[in-house]
Amino acid sequence: MVHYPYSDGPLPHIWVMAKPTLELNSKVGVLLQPYLIQFFEGFIIMVGWWLQLLYYTATQSLSWLILLLWLIILSWLILLLWLIILSWLILLLWLIILSWLILLSWLIIIMIIITIIITITIAINIANVIHDSTHNMLYSRHLRLDQ
Repeated sequence: MVHYPYSDGPLPHIWVMAKPTLELNSKVGVLLQPYLIQFFEGFIIMVGWWLQLLYYTATQSLSWLILLLWLIILSWLILLLWLIILSWLILLLWLIILSWLILLSWLIIIMIIITIIITITIAINIANVIHDSTHNMLYSRHLRLDQ
């Protein structure tokens, strides 16, 4: 009986193809995990604190205006959090696009250099052919003149 890791079915090729991706994702996850945990723990603590403050304000003073003010502030904080996450995603997308553009520009530069080398090589070959044919023509004329 063959043991397939993370699978009960006879599809080892899928595991072999997915293994590098899973390893990369796990490495990235291990690197980012402490930061993400700290971020979300801080966010949960902040939301819990705001909710406790809202509850205290609503039950102690029954001032619905203050409660509404706290809800507005909390909604703005949540909106700010989403804007921060969105800005990081846009920055990440921009960096990915920029890296692809840099790679593409290097490929274009390499293609231009190769094109210039091929053009110079063809020009030298054409010059050699012209030189050889001219030399042969003059040499044959010289031989005819000698006869």
